[in-house]
Amino acid sequence: MNYHRVLPRDLFNEAKLLKCLGQLCLKIHDQMAPEGLGFDHDAPGTGFHIMQDPATGYLSVENLRIYNREGYTVEVFTHYNSRDPYPLWFSLGDEDGPVFTDAGEFTDEFKEAVQ
Repeated sequence: MNYHRVLPRDLFNEAKLLKCLGQLCLKIHDQMAPEGLGFDHDAPGTGFHIMQDPATGYLSVENLRIYNREGYTVEVFTHYNSRDPYPLWFSLGDEDGPVFTDAGEFTDEFKEAVQ
């Protein structure tokens, strides 16, 4: 289900989401992420299905799955209209918090949660 997009605001919001997910997937690919962290892109020929949660306003990519070494899905999303340089957040079980520092490095919270 798509959400109603308004330009140029939503171009910036979606660009930040994709930038953050690109940073995350690159670090996983280059083995610079916590051990066992991985990703899957369902239906890669169809692009990225960006969705907005109607209850929270968070943006995520519904056909990109991030998972930890036990195979649990790590939900990742951005806050709408965030001005942070890397506004990606995670949720895993009872834990949630920012994925990256302002410099694009993993936060201690994220590293501890996904191990």
